[in-house]
Amino acid sequence: MPRKLLLLIPLLLPLPVLAQTSPTLLDLQLIAIEARANVASHSPESIAEFAEAERAAQTGDVEAQLALAITWLKAAANEQHFVPAYNALGEHLMRAAVDELDRGEAFHWYDRSAREKQPPGMRNLARAHELGLGVKQSDQLALIWYERAGWRGDVPAIRRMLDVYAKGELGQAANAEDAAEWRGKLMEAENK
Repeated sequence: MPRKLLLLIPLLLPLPVLAQTSPTLLDLQLIAIEARANVASHSPESIAEFAEAERAAQTGDVEAQLALAITWLKAAANEQHFVPAYNALGEHLMRAAVDELDRGEAFHWYDRSAREKQPPGMRNLARAHELGLGVKQSDQLALIWYERAGWRGDVPAIRRMLDVYAKGELGQAANAEDAAEWRGKLMEAENK
């Protein structure tokens, strides 16, 4: 592990929000931190802002902690074009969203993830279309993106497609044959 990254790990340990995240998200955050570790190229103002946010996060300020998870993910997504950060950033932004503008920003990151053929991003994009989160509600677009994610092996999307055809949702009539196809795909995905 690079020395710079090793020096940053103790800063993460007191952050309860990071400790409760999945290993995949923590891995993304560590990669994003590593990408930002070379502070020599940053302005004194941005270094000071980061230091202040870090101090607040270490005192237990949950909002500051979330702002640091989001700052690192945005850096990884925007500056490093780290594709797995796109969906993770969308998920954080959607959880923290207080209005349609915030949900629209989260939708943007789901869309970028989906267009990079990332199944979780496709599923989240489908859900946003289904519920009208950050975008106009559309059963048709939800169905398309759930199906694409399902064909790429995303288990929650496969389950959703099974429900669509078993119960007749998202503008589709109940269809036992299609439901059986998705049930088979679910069994195959769960046995991997």
